[in-house]
Amino acid sequence: MEGSYQTYFEKSPVAVFVVDEDGTYLEVNPAACELVGCSESELLSKNVSDLSTSGESTPPSFQHVRETGRVQTELQIQHSEGHLIDVLLDAVSLGDGTFVGYVRDITDRKEREREVESLKERLELAVDAANLGVWDWDLETDTVQFNDQWATMLGYSASEIDSALDAWKSRVHPADRELVMEAVDAHLAGETAYIDTEHRLQTADGGWKWVRDIGHITERGANGDPKRAVGIHQDIDERKRAEQELEAAHDRLRQVIDLVPDLIFVKNRAGEYLLVNDAVCEAYGRPAEEIIGRTDQELLFTEEHPKAFREDDLAVIESGEPKTIPEEDLVTADGETRVFHTTKIPYEPSGSDDDAVLGYARDITELKAYERQIETQRDNLEVLNQIVRHDIRNDLQLVLAYADLLHDSVEESASGHLHTLQNAAQDAVAITRTARDVTEVLLQSGADRAPTRLRPVLEGAIDSARSNHEHAAIQVEGSIPEVSVLVDDLLESVFRNLIQNAVIHNDQELPEVTVTTTAGKETVAVSIADNGPGVPDEQKAEIFEEGVQGLDSEGTGLGLYLVETLIDRYGGSVQVEDNEPRGAVFTVELPLA
Repeated sequence: MEGSYQTYFEKSPVAVFVVDEDGTYLEVNPAACELVGCSESELLSKNVSDLSTSGESTPPSFQHVRETGRVQTELQIQHSEGHLIDVLLDAVSLGDGTFVGYVRDITDRKEREREVESLKERLELAVDAANLGVWDWDLETDTVQFNDQWATMLGYSASEIDSALDAWKSRVHPADRELVMEAVDAHLAGETAYIDTEHRLQTADGGWKWVRDIGHITERGANGDPKRAVGIHQDIDERKRAEQELEAAHDRLRQVIDLVPDLIFVKNRAGEYLLVNDAVCEAYGRPAEEIIGRTDQELLFTEEHPKAFREDDLAVIESGEPKTIPEEDLVTADGETRVFHTTKIPYEPSGSDDDAVLGYARDITELKAYERQIETQRDNLEVLNQIVRHDIRNDLQLVLAYADLLHDSVEESASGHLHTLQNAAQDAVAITRTARDVTEVLLQSGADRAPTRLRPVLEGAIDSARSNHEHAAIQVEGSIPEVSVLVDDLLESVFRNLIQNAVIHNDQELPEVTVTTTAGKETVAVSIADNGPGVPDEQKAEIFEEGVQGLDSEGTGLGLYLVETLIDRYGGSVQVEDNEPRGAVFTVELPLA
């Protein structure tokens, strides 16, 4: 039996320490030596206090086992190289003045626990920053737990909120309640992937607030019945009120259009009416619903007029230019021939890519005698093909400027919130810049390229990144060669996006980015390496596609799509590989000019 024990002692993967009453090590197995990075002789010359982090001559855990004969606890011990090891200690007294401790390395588990706790803290910060109300519904008890933001959103404190489901139902606006419960029942029945409704909730002062309610089942019982659902309430009151104001404005506009005595209409390429005002209805002697979807051929009382109108409509659509018809006849429903001054312009109906024509015709029958000399005017309508973002950027720059001014006046306890505000504003500026660059790329299908020196472009991107991300260590390894590449003025956005990507998706306390440039006979390669989480192999092939986001990313997914689009335009290539010991390396290769 003694031989079997000795074999277990030596072969056990669990570190075993035997100490005397003073804490001096008497016996240790190979696993113990490996755990702390010492040889057997080195370890036998030490005391338990040498590995303890408590700083006391008799560590608390050892004192406890001496007093009670048993201790089981989690603690940290010192490795010979100076770092700490998380361990689970199970120690007992052998009754003869000696003690045996079984020690298991739980560093990985503790690290995961710390990561989970960190993730939980970040999630809570995100929820706080977004002012999201979170609800957790126990379907077995029909009780709902709400976070503080949910209560505050409605003007309550958390203690004032009744957790009964019926109490929540009673807060839903009576006009919305049936629709909301239908959405909930449909999700519980498995008919929808999520609960997603917009409705009003009663506030503490008796008013109503619009919220968007999004949730889904997170747990089901053995028989498949839902047990738990979790979701959020987002305050959309301002947006809904803006929509209501917009709808009211639309109604007012419709009233104005109907009050205009001129004929106003929209027709598609097929000649079908999409919109008419009351003046058109009066001229045709029909209500709007009998005109919409029909053509002039079906509505008018002569054959030559529909043909002429159709030719004009198609001419406007095909040319993309407005057309004015100084005088044209129209036989109205009462058989009277009226003369109209008509203008038709190209038009794209909202929410549709179809071509159409917008027309308005003024009755000039009584005025044509002295209005024939009126010069016709044409509107040059410029179709906007890109999203204008400078207003947003100006506002964000103003936020950043005022935030800088607040640095010296904000209390230390609030400095973290100010830093969060600055980071969020800087990220938003970066997003608008990327969106602008993407828009320019998409619109400039054949942009001119010219030989361009690489060094100032790359240095500009690095300086910009250092300015925007002061918390990151961005360095250049070696020198940037004096070479030129055949590109346009968007090359800097390639490097800016890659460096920004390396910083904002970095999970380290100190993001480190290294830029390396290597020139060959025909090409030059720029590598941007980071110490972040890296890119999983299964995502390397698709990460440059439009809208694709990395792990835990809250970005738009446009940055890397922009990079590959531009590099492809320049006749180059871009690829991502693993960095050592961790992180990713993005390499851009461009042909020399």
